[in-house]
Amino acid sequence: MRKIEAQMLEAIDLKKNWSFANMRVQSDDTGSLVYLHENLICQIMPNWPVELNQTKDLICLKDAGWMTNTTRSRLNCISDFFGLPGIYQKNFKWFTDSLYKEEWKGHKTYELKPNEYGYKGRFIDYRSLLG
Repeated sequence: MRKIEAQMLEAIDLKKNWSFANMRVQSDDTGSLVYLHENLICQIMPNWPVELNQTKDLICLKDAGWMTNTTRSRLNCISDFFGLPGIYQKNFKWFTDSLYKEEWKGHKTYELKPNEYGYKGRFIDYRSLLG
């Protein structure tokens, strides 16, 4: 994990606004948005209404039309943090499973589930890289 990715995860985790180089995290009461080169690559939506009187915590990962190594690295870092499947590449194609069966469609939405401690996120520890 790169230091900029650790800083990005810290901003997501602490729900704070942060910006450095080509990355930006914008957080408020409605969730967090993650931008790479001013392109939205991740939207975290807590308590998102899905049915009448029912909400879910959702996360949407997007490539914003840029299927680059940097985009994939940032999305995989966020995926690891929330305990989600990563994005894999084979023969210049992206997949959302390690068996290369489910091809990436440019975006993917997941429901966020708590880890064994009740947190949504923190499946990996980014803090050692912040130094």
